[in-house]
Amino acid sequence: DYDKDTMKSLIKDPLTTLVKEGEGYRGIKATLRILKEVGNSPAVQMKKEKLKRAYENIEEIINDGLAENQQKAKFLINQSEAINRKFSDLNMNVRIKKLNEEINNYKIDRQRITLSLEREKEEIEDKVTTIVKSVEKRIEEYIEKTVKLVLE
Repeated sequence: DYDKDTMKSLIKDPLTTLVKEGEGYRGIKATLRILKEVGNSPAVQMKKEKLKRAYENIEEIINDGLAENQQKAKFLINQSEAINRKFSDLNMNVRIKKLNEEINNYKIDRQRITLSLEREKEEIEDKVTTIVKSVEKRIEEYIEKTVKLVLE
């Protein structure tokens, strides 16, 4: 199945012989399968040990690369999650600050309303006191006796 040049190139440099650029991880895995098949083929009598070593080296490179990529991916995921948490905390701090400002505004509004109501209450109390005194005075003039009105 395999010509002499292909066999020589497989032994010398199996990666560039079998791996096509742009195939990525799947291409490398397919290359390993082909390399294993070639190594097990009865047509290949010589250099089986070299093929086996090449296969093992390629597999080691792939596995090391995958482990490194997994570590990088985990690191990046952790960084991303930390950034998202920090961003969420910042958003929460901004929200808390806005809510505190709203609370302060409500306190100021309540003080204004309370002052206004206290003034109105005092004015009404003054008017009631004036009316009560006036009524007491009129009753006193009319029946000639002192009367004290008590309002509750």
